[in-house]
Amino acid sequence: MNVMMAVSFYVNERIEQTGLAETSLLLESILQAQQAVMIATVTASAAASTNSSNN
Repeated sequence: MNVMMAVSFYVNERIEQTGLAETSLLLESILQAQQAVMIATVTASAAASTNSSNN
């Protein structure tokens, strides 16, 4: 939760036009990118674990 608040404050400071819709879209994009990285990390860890146990 603290990370989301920090990102929100950072985005609000950086955007010249502080429209709520623009901020929401940017924040949503950041969160989706973060989610994609987490899914890739879990998938890679599971693949490495499976490969390690097969050897």
